[in-house]
Amino acid sequence: MLAGRFRLLRLLGRGGSAEVWLALDTALAVDVALKIITLADPAAASRLADSLRIELQPLQRLVHPGIVRIHGVHPDGAHCCISMEAVTGAEPGALRGAAWQRIVRAVIEVVEALQYAHAQGVVHGDLKVANLLGDADGHWRLCDFRMAAFSTRGEVSLSAVSPQQLAGAAPTVSDDVYALGALLYDLLSGAPPLHPGITPARIREETPARLGVDGSGQPLPLALTRLVAALLEKSPARRPVGMAAVRAVLEELVQDAGSQSRPVPADGLAMREASAAVPPKLRQQRRDGLPAWLVYAGAVLLLAGLAGVLFVLPKLVSERPVLLPPPVAAMPPAAKLPPAPAPAPAPAAETEAAAPPAPAPVAEAVPAKVPAPAPSSPASAQQPAPVDNSTQEFNRLLSRGLEALAAGKLPAARQAIDRALALRPEDQGAKNALAQLLGEERRERIATLQAEAQQQVAAEQWQAAVLKYEEILAIDAGLLNARNELAGAQARASLDQRLEQALSRADRFNDDAIAGPARQLVDEAVAMPAPGPRLRAQVEQLRTQLAVAAQPVAVQFESDNQTNVVIYKVGALGLFTSRTLELRPGPYVVVGTCDGYRDVRRNIRVDPAGNMPPVVIRCEETI
Repeated sequence: MLAGRFRLLRLLGRGGSAEVWLALDTALAVDVALKIITLADPAAASRLADSLRIELQPLQRLVHPGIVRIHGVHPDGAHCCISMEAVTGAEPGALRGAAWQRIVRAVIEVVEALQYAHAQGVVHGDLKVANLLGDADGHWRLCDFRMAAFSTRGEVSLSAVSPQQLAGAAPTVSDDVYALGALLYDLLSGAPPLHPGITPARIREETPARLGVDGSGQPLPLALTRLVAALLEKSPARRPVGMAAVRAVLEELVQDAGSQSRPVPADGLAMREASAAVPPKLRQQRRDGLPAWLVYAGAVLLLAGLAGVLFVLPKLVSERPVLLPPPVAAMPPAAKLPPAPAPAPAPAAETEAAAPPAPAPVAEAVPAKVPAPAPSSPASAQQPAPVDNSTQEFNRLLSRGLEALAAGKLPAARQAIDRALALRPEDQGAKNALAQLLGEERRERIATLQAEAQQQVAAEQWQAAVLKYEEILAIDAGLLNARNELAGAQARASLDQRLEQALSRADRFNDDAIAGPARQLVDEAVAMPAPGPRLRAQVEQLRTQLAVAAQPVAVQFESDNQTNVVIYKVGALGLFTSRTLELRPGPYVVVGTCDGYRDVRRNIRVDPAGNMPPVVIRCEETI
């Protein structure tokens, strides 16, 4: 037993000057992970505990499903103990040797947790494989954020240190970016970069070998190897600027991996891989460029210059998904024309200076191939092939729908695309446009639900927020952020419900079986980060009720010295004429018995203000 409350159960791990044990916190009746640091004497342990309490404050405010919660610091003699949430699942390093797809999915969860921590102003500072824990549900959690109290105790591994940290500077977001690259390299290759024999000099000067295959023997995607190389750049200016950019590339890799079962043209695959490897800054520039309809109009030219497009296009294309242009509609056969009269012979000079024939018209900027004119019909070469009205209307509607979709005007896009499909229900271009529209409508609906859920969270309407997040996940079950936010809202909804139930039973706090859990609930609520007005009011009200219930009140009982009096859950008072007891406020059941008389039962309520008349309990009705 340590610190008077932690009963050690089994050793989980050992490293440096600390051990981590699974322990039972007897004060809370829950299992915890207990990190035990052994020092020279109790004074040193007390000083370390004081330093850790200050450093842990920002970490204790982190509430995210991907981050292990820290409960508190507890000195015990020459030991300093840190109690944390117990995570029992996959061991650190279980991902080594796995297929790259599994590794990338796991690392996306790590990146989400880091992105959240960075938004709260917290840097991990010691990101490595040993600091990832798998939980019972198969998700991965971050633990052991770097603390200054350990900076001189050999707790930071060289495998996670960027060139900038070697000088002893405090870690920054860019250092976490570098460490994430080292983590990915370790998981994909089976060893950290520059292993074995990692030294500060090698970290400053050497570039790790390029990755080739994962532990299952699969070749790694070009985009993934380029991402790892970018993360491990020596200069912070050459690394991705933050976790959002890294997450975008990783999620695109996962999406591509999921679509590999469908046949993809070779040039399309090359363009997608090259796009995934574009640095995040260029990817952002690509999002702020030309409208999508102009991209469609130049699709043929872009494909012809694919090699150049891979470097130029990132600066030109808009943020919305690339909308596929409709396939070129076949032009109806030209109507048979009567023979044209032979033109009068022209002088040679005039023949050489004659203007070139007019180009064939294209309906609504949709390219169409026109059969080449026969040499024997010079007049027909200048006569365009007619286009029927339905084709012109279809092309006009589809072009209008695509332009509206690219501009984010979804109702207008819906109207135009539906009308185009009514004209040609089986047209593949129109079907593609409808699929793009459905995706945009779904994203807009998710964005609306997320905004409504955030409003419910701000108002501490947790159950309503849970319903919103569940609706989001019903639309897209793969949204990790929504799953995390749902878990947080469910936890707060559960706490809110339990607080309300406890308050509804406040008049029974004279019963320790009810008051004890209520006191534990107060402790749980107080530990909740960023409490809102509703939670603070609930905690204050519950504290007040518990305090009132803990103050005994003098209650006078009167009897006839022949009735045997018992107070349930208090004890037997026996025979008496008058007796005063100190009772906690709340309800009680008093029973009187006497041979030859009918039993008497009284339900009384002890007033916390003490304004109670004497309680008379006598058996008076004979049997």
